[in-house]
Amino acid sequence: MPRTTIYLIGAMKNQILGSKLPSQKDCLSVLFYNMRVVNMNLSDAANLVIDECLIFWKKARIPTKHRSDCVKKLKRLYETWRNLEKSCKRLSDTQKSKEKIFEGNMNNLFDIAHVNALSLISIEEDKEFLIAQRKPDREDSMIGIDLKLTAAEKRKAERKKKEETKKQRVEAEMMKYHALGNVYERTIISNCASFLVPVPGSFSTDSNISDVEKNISTEQYETHMSDIGIASSSNSDLSMNVSYNILQEPCSSVAMRGRTLIVNRRLAAAMDKCRVSDRDAVHLLSACVESLSLNPMDYVINRSSIRRARQQYREDTAINIQAEFEQLNVDFAVVHWDTKLLPSVTGIEKQDRWPVIVKMLLTEQLLGVPLIPSGSGKKISNAVFNTLEKWGLVDKVQAFVFDTSSNTGRFNGACTLLEMKLGRNILFLACRHPIFELVLQAASVKLYSSSAPDIPLFKNSKYLSQKLTLRIFQTATQVVN
Repeated sequence: MPRTTIYLIGAMKNQILGSKLPSQKDCLSVLFYNMRVVNMNLSDAANLVIDECLIFWKKARIPTKHRSDCVKKLKRLYETWRNLEKSCKRLSDTQKSKEKIFEGNMNNLFDIAHVNALSLISIEEDKEFLIAQRKPDREDSMIGIDLKLTAAEKRKAERKKKEETKKQRVEAEMMKYHALGNVYERTIISNCASFLVPVPGSFSTDSNISDVEKNISTEQYETHMSDIGIASSSNSDLSMNVSYNILQEPCSSVAMRGRTLIVNRRLAAAMDKCRVSDRDAVHLLSACVESLSLNPMDYVINRSSIRRARQQYREDTAINIQAEFEQLNVDFAVVHWDTKLLPSVTGIEKQDRWPVIVKMLLTEQLLGVPLIPSGSGKKISNAVFNTLEKWGLVDKVQAFVFDTSSNTGRFNGACTLLEMKLGRNILFLACRHPIFELVLQAASVKLYSSSAPDIPLFKNSKYLSQKLTLRIFQTATQVVN
């Protein structure tokens, strides 16, 4: 049977209850219940407790740390208790003092608020509640639902929904307007072309008109004009004096530029992945719109607009990635970098690029691929340091992972210079592959007096092996048996 009373904590609980934010005692009581009654391991139990804690913090509308950081904080609290339990039979003053301090902190808040929580909270009442919960007595509590705030949020959601509905209705009306405009333009053009029908008596001096056209009756003309939507008049001068001069007035309407954007974030990312240029994108999008029986004139399809849209989406994506990374609240990081010979933007030549990657406990992140004019240690250290400074990781770096070229110099190596820039000792972790290459190079020089990849002895053996009859040879195991 599991022990129901925990040293320095008291009774176990199966869940967190109350109208206040969870205390350290609440979290540890549920943690031990999950470990000793439900038979969970420490990681699973800690994750389950943090999920319960986040429910209370969400109800209080207080921003919290990243979930992984909350789990690590709870594990550290458990390790503190574990160390005290190992020394529980000691009667020294130091042990008693530690136990007293630990018990005194049990009713304090298990604080997992974001480091900038007070500046992120916009409601003054929520700020005061968080400050009160951080005090030892923790007088304030959450009672019921804030009806006023809930009603305000409901009105905001309804207003947003109405705006979306109105926007969709306006877009539908605009599409309908464009469709009617296209039909109207085609009708005007066809009607103007219909005016080319010759009128009896109006071209008696034109020698190029055939006799058949001259014999068209007035009744046939009026019938045709009524078919195309032009009413006949009782005035004989109006019906008989219509001629080709009517074409002197403009018939087509002025074309308007498209206003509908077609390039979105997903399409921009797909074009970047497939390496589609801006000019090729114009041809592809035009053909795609026409294949869907749509009018290309209604959409923004030109090289400059597509280029600006793609640049904006790239900038937004980079900002979002960096913002999500900053929310992780990284405590430490291991930096990896290596050289890659990549084609330039023009594709004419190749350039030295240095991918910089940081590795954390549960994730990794590509920080950048800066361009370096030369592979010297100074240039490499400057590029890596600037990248770390841009991402705010200068104080978090604990180790370097690198190859052995231009990095391990005693005075001018990139690692040495970068360590001087950071101002503290850093753990160096050289890649295994370059280290083994150095060992093989030393062995090759010792045996064959050369470190080149083409060794004459091996080349001769490869040439002679083609002339050998393999059937007359036996393996060492066959000879022994």
